[in-house]
Amino acid sequence: MWRCPRNRFAGFEWSTGLPSVSRLPVFPGGDFYCVRDAFCDLMGWALDSGEGQSFQQAPKVGDVIRLAHFLGLTVYVAPIPPDADLAHPGLFVYEIAPRFQGSGHCEHRSDLSLLDPWWIPRIDVAVVDSRRDPVSWAAP
Repeated sequence: MWRCPRNRFAGFEWSTGLPSVSRLPVFPGGDFYCVRDAFCDLMGWALDSGEGQSFQQAPKVGDVIRLAHFLGLTVYVAPIPPDADLAHPGLFVYEIAPRFQGSGHCEHRSDLSLLDPWWIPRIDVAVVDSRRDPVSWAAP
């Protein structure tokens, strides 16, 4: 197993046997680093930090869940319970579209509770940093 370099999640091990990204269907504009981008946004890490450079392209959903637990974040797996506390910064993973079957996408939001309700049943995994309050975008 590949080990992360020294950083906040040193000791975390990614799964082996990741599919070759050249065999995965690509969503236009995709680079297979959406999980890295979302976690870096959520945790405040620079993309060129030790943490940012430790991510693999297109990690398995199980790795996303394990990393979230490793970092002390709250994880909800589909179906997302109606009483899930999503009123915090977080990220979510979902399948892109049937024609990109097998490809998912991960996005960061400052407050997952503000997601359009249309999204909730389509989310495969929601990761919430329940230690922090949502970022308010309201004008002062």
